[in-house]
Amino acid sequence: MQREIGKGFSARAGYVGSGTIRVTNEVNIDAAPPGGATAGEPEYALFGRNVATTLHDPAFSSSYNIIRLGSPQFPRQHGNPIDYLRRTLARAAFPFPPKGGTV
Repeated sequence: MQREIGKGFSARAGYVGSGTIRVTNEVNIDAAPPGGATAGEPEYALFGRNVATTLHDPAFSSSYNIIRLGSPQFPRQHGNPIDYLRRTLARAAFPFPPKGGTV
């Protein structure tokens, strides 16, 4: 969204968002304890089965929402925004230009 805020200036704003519901968490329910290797897996000890048994457990939901505000757009007649700001601050600090020069 972009709006005119007066005297040729404009500002921008935007929204970004996403969400997930019931993301699954994969859990190996036939995991061996630390250092147990294949021989420590419960189903290997009982049945000689040496493949992972994975449970897809619904774990959580998440969302991401942000409003992004853009910098004001300067009118072209002012030129570069940094130079415009520099000139404006210089005029505020030195309201009377030095003899024979301009700010």
